[in-house]
Amino acid sequence: MVVTSVSQDKKPTSEARRLISLGKQNTQIQIMSDLKRIFTPSNTDGSLDHRFNEDIEWVFNRVGNEVLEGLEKFRQETETVNINYAKYAYSLAKAFFERNSEIDLWESSTPSNQYKWRSKKISKSLQPMFQEIGFKKSVISNDYWSGGVDS
Repeated sequence: MVVTSVSQDKKPTSEARRLISLGKQNTQIQIMSDLKRIFTPSNTDGSLDHRFNEDIEWVFNRVGNEVLEGLEKFRQETETVNINYAKYAYSLAKAFFERNSEIDLWESSTPSNQYKWRSKKISKSLQPMFQEIGFKKSVISNDYWSGGVDS
């Protein structure tokens, strides 16, 4: 068990400063690891192409921690915003899928929509439209989004 003591004037001891420093280093290592994974080209099977490790290292060293920490902050905040606003996109998508059901029900017997092309076109165009307004593909690509499954 590690006990961190603080002196009477509330300044951290050298052990506390060391632990804080280790925590910051671990955070920086995690940021570097996440960004390396993101920016490393991948093989056709989706695995990382480790032939680019030296190049990624060089580029990251070139730009420095401030840039990398800024990009990581951007990534985290973008993810938070996507999650916080996903309910609005979900509501809109649900309304589109409800409309598709109506189209398919009422117009499937008409020659102009015998192959349900209208509803298919609407469904297919939703994901790119949501991406265009800023949603990440990962947020809008679950079963509901891809097929209009009721939940």
